[in-house]
Amino acid sequence: MEPWNLEELREHKADNPNAPISGWPAVVGFMMRRFDKIADLKSILFVIGLRELGTRQEKYTKEEKQDVMNLAFSSIMALAGYFEVEYIDANGWHHFKQIKPLPNMTPVEQERLIKGQIVQYFAQTGLIKLREKPSSTDEATA
Repeated sequence: MEPWNLEELREHKADNPNAPISGWPAVVGFMMRRFDKIADLKSILFVIGLRELGTRQEKYTKEEKQDVMNLAFSSIMALAGYFEVEYIDANGWHHFKQIKPLPNMTPVEQERLIKGQIVQYFAQTGLIKLREKPSSTDEATA
């Protein structure tokens, strides 16, 4: 699965700004089964951040929660080539360096890009399995 790029995102949005993100229902379904409640974008980012950090603690301060979500954001955007891990410190925190600038986007475009990258993360880590779209040659022979 290729990372979402801004041009594809804008083309997809131009056709229908409310079109569902392929694979997003699988992510939401996974979270529902795992945590028995509907998760919002921030909750999903928090879970990704905890997975990336690899440690758990009983309680997190507001600042620590924000740090965990920033870790998640950097991790999913690394899949699209915007960041790369520079090093991991003694506490297990990933430190990223930015490879290329993030594009200017509207809030809707930002959310769609983040959701697309979350889908990619969930698929690459084996948390969800995405169905392959049939190729045009498959459709022609069907």
